[in-house]
Amino acid sequence: MPYIHESRRGKLDLYLTMIDEACTDVGSYVYCMTRIATMLGRPGQWEELSFRRLNEAIGALECTKLEFYRRMVAPYEDKRCEENGDVF
Repeated sequence: MPYIHESRRGKLDLYLTMIDEACTDVGSYVYCMTRIATMLGRPGQWEELSFRRLNEAIGALECTKLEFYRRMVAPYEDKRCEENGDVF
């Protein structure tokens, strides 16, 4: 998951700040995420494109989606449920 050691975050966080400052709309963010996903799926210098690489990229995207849901969406929905009443 995304919990890498703090010593590895500095340069990555700098790049993320630059991306955030450059993005002006949702489409800009989707473009950046798509480019990152493409980097995950591309073969290395001595590899060919393979199902394994593509599957790893999809797995990373799925884990990203699940982590976003767990940390951002679920707490929001829980708050709204408390405020407005449960559906069930």
